Amino acid sequence: MFAWRPYRACLLAGACVLAIPLAARADLVLSSNDGHTVLDAQMNQVAPDPVKPDTLSLIDVSQYPPTIQATIEVPGSVVGPPMAVWIASDESWAIVTSATKAEAGAKFGIAPDDRVSVIDLTAAPPKIVQSTNAGAGATMVRLSPDGTLALIANRTEGTVSVFSVKDKRLTPVGKVDLAGDVVMWRLQLRL
Repeated sequence: MFAWRPYRACLLAGACVLAIPLAARADLVLSSNDGHTVLDAQMNQVAPDPVKPDTLSLIDVSQYPPTIQATIEVPGSVVGPPMAVWIASDESWAIVTSATKAEAGAKFGIAPDDRVSVIDLTAAPPKIVQSTNAGAGATMVRLSPDGTLALIANRTEGTVSVFSVKDKRLTPVGKVDLAGDVVMWRLQLRL
């Protein structure tokens, strides 16, 4: 017969030890909420009527249940990979990209977007402190390990925008054109 009681006590003690450092750290999750895109009956992405604003929700997951600390208007998009939001490790600021936007003359009412927002997460409420532009279909954002360089993938344009980062602000440096078939093929092999 299996003696569960000693194992259960060890598991409980291990869980408590692991939970102590986690309880002391505040965990913040950011959710970019697309208000300008819905799916129609044919599963096409279309702009709703009326278009709602895009928002960013700050969610505290340091306790259960998680709580929404704030929701503010920030351009964002459901299109692209889920890396369109970057948050600093100290949770003081963030970068949010927007790959699409509502546009009346565009197919299905949705057009590529290039907006990039820098958010001050320490402000009450959090706020956009810088708005800049990358390239058409701005989506994935990543920072270099030393935090001095930001790269934003522009899905529609086939480029990567390069920004220098200083004092939690972005300065455009240039773009890398990835539209060539050979370059794209090599990148796909590395992923």
